[in-house]
Amino acid sequence: MLDWDLLRYFLAVARTGSTLAAAETLKQSQPTVARRIDALERSLGTALFDRRKQGYRLTPEGEALLPEAEAVERAASRFEAKAGADTRSVTGTIRFTTFDMFANMSLGAVLQEFGRLYPDVKMEVLVTHEVLDLGAGEADIALRGGARPIGGQLVYRSIGKTDWTAYCSREYAEANGYPRSPAELKDHVLVGGDGNLANVAAMRWLTENAAGAEIRYRSNTVENLVATVRAGLGVGMLPCTFIPRNGPLLACIWPPPPELASEGWLVTHERMRNQPRIRAFMDFLPRFLEQQSKAKRQD
Repeated sequence: MLDWDLLRYFLAVARTGSTLAAAETLKQSQPTVARRIDALERSLGTALFDRRKQGYRLTPEGEALLPEAEAVERAASRFEAKAGADTRSVTGTIRFTTFDMFANMSLGAVLQEFGRLYPDVKMEVLVTHEVLDLGAGEADIALRGGARPIGGQLVYRSIGKTDWTAYCSREYAEANGYPRSPAELKDHVLVGGDGNLANVAAMRWLTENAAGAEIRYRSNTVENLVATVRAGLGVGMLPCTFIPRNGPLLACIWPPPPELASEGWLVTHERMRNQPRIRAFMDFLPRFLEQQSKAKRQD
């Protein structure tokens, strides 16, 4: 497949008559320009220039292709202008609701990059585990975990899965040991979810697999759940996406069961989906999170 970027070098040399002058125009080195021209000719299987002491002169084949390359250049300019116009038209305010852990650990990077791309959009962040009514305008976009959103004319996109598994503090493990299997959870003090958090698959799994165990503490927010487990008060199910598996204070007890992965959903209302600012954020966030996830895997 043709590397379209090579056409920039072809046009610069055709217009200036030398790789040296083209290098100054493109702010590249002369050897780089010469290599790019060689690469383009190899890709096309034809010579585009006659190399002479006086400079580079187009061959008949190069002359024939020059108008086509200029047409590509004009199309690229129109594309860039259209993209810039679309970006400038994205204005207004987005009321975005999400849960505490995402807001406090991931949202800063999200807003920084989105703000760079769309500087005329203002963000209002509503941090809550309550399911706000998008149809009633309580928020424009929601980040939700768990079951696929249904009803209420909702439009959604998946943002991937979050793994959950059992954690305890190292202090707790020193005093009580680690449960070696789910069956041993009944011998430990447990930290569970409350409110909407109780409906997360990992919390239901904890209740089912620790029948008869003492769930001494409950919380309706992930961040407080983490704080309670970190304080050494018991064993709890935590999201691996946000919690290191072998940190200085918290330890992952066993690998995350695949069936406990919680799907994440970016949700808006049908009447809002075609608003430029809403569409921009709905497209941006899944792509940004996927890039972040790939970067972590490479590290």
